Amino acid sequence: MLRINHFIVIAFIASIFVSCGEKEMDTSMLWGETDYYTDFLFKDYEPIKMTKTICFETNEDANGRVGNVKFGLYKKTEEESYIPVKDEIRLYKNDVLCENNILLITPQDKEIQLGIEFTPEAKEGIHKWFLKVLDNGGFDRINEFATEEDSLPLLLELKAEKNDIVNPLKLGLNISLLVLIGLILIWFFIIKPIIYPTFKIGNIQFTDGIYFSTKRIYGARKLVITNSSKKQGPINRMFTGKIVYEKNELWPDEWEIQPKGKGGRFVGNRKYTINPFTTSLNKQMEYEIEHSSLNVKVKITLS
Repeated sequence: MLRINHFIVIAFIASIFVSCGEKEMDTSMLWGETDYYTDFLFKDYEPIKMTKTICFETNEDANGRVGNVKFGLYKKTEEESYIPVKDEIRLYKNDVLCENNILLITPQDKEIQLGIEFTPEAKEGIHKWFLKVLDNGGFDRINEFATEEDSLPLLLELKAEKNDIVNPLKLGLNISLLVLIGLILIWFFIIKPIIYPTFKIGNIQFTDGIYFSTKRIYGARKLVITNSSKKQGPINRMFTGKIVYEKNELWPDEWEIQPKGKGGRFVGNRKYTINPFTTSLNKQMEYEIEHSSLNVKVKITLS
């Protein structure tokens, strides 16, 4: 009587198989999913190995009389033919790379970890592959498929999904950059004009018997009158606005004029008085600034 040597593959997916210690699963379930990204700066892509446990059983009549079974990894083309898979994934048996994606199962293998790893060449989306019997190892049947036929059977169906994403570091930097740009725009166009208003008038003139000076203050955020040399830093000027300095030895103590409405606002220490007394300086009006303890009287006019 002819004995049939039967080799059974018990796997995680495919309706004709069952998982080791698990119930039968839906064939549409994915083997795994990978978020793939390219290297960027010091954040390199770490390959993701999607693994499942596969068990093998042999008919008692086959013990000692059969050899290794060889499986190839294949995919279906648009022309309904099956071709070997070489470039888009790497196949692993117990974390050992299978050369040319050929899976070799020995009679001693009762359980293995079958791993799949996408390569950079793989396209984004869901991929489907099949384990095809390349060498039956002396078995007449593998599962319910006869292996003596010219066309060796396709067995386990593998599905996995590859998602091409932006490198997390690059994404984080891009988000941070966008947030920073947004905050800068908010500062320059909303907050800065409120906190640091600028002059709407064009010039201010200083005159006395021997002292005459004109300063362009339009668009500046304040005018500082002092007897010392001062210079505004470029970062401060960029983020807070321009400061104009009027230097003259006549001013022993520093004072300021700041924007207010269409004119200005006198901001002096107590050593200076303004005549006529006001805190708001109007355009085309003449005011006299006097120091309380020194013989300093200078007329100013905004224009």
